[in-house]
Amino acid sequence: LSLCAWLVVKELPKRMHRMDVKFIRSCSFLISRFRPGSEKFSIFLLARNAILAIAPVLPSTEAGCLLIFAVLGTNLCLAAMFQPWLSPLATYLDVLTNFGFLVIILNGAFFLER
Repeated sequence: LSLCAWLVVKELPKRMHRMDVKFIRSCSFLISRFRPGSEKFSIFLLARNAILAIAPVLPSTEAGCLLIFAVLGTNLCLAAMFQPWLSPLATYLDVLTNFGFLVIILNGAFFLER
């Protein structure tokens, strides 16, 4: 995660300025899906996925649900505000699926036992 963040934040602007096509092609798995200028959103998605993977390990189910709800809510807001995807349809689909996940998590939270 930190290596990818360093590549996108520090190295990518320098290498794009130098027109290093080999570097840009080798990092295309991070930046090819996003609009120009929105490459940093890939780092957020990597961090989001790591946090979502850690959530079930938390000691209480309520804390895991709250963490998942907070991360997906943040993702929904950021995707709606910045619209980082290349296609507007992809942005709408991302917002819609995140909203659906939030509804599922919220409904599931009502059935937690104490």
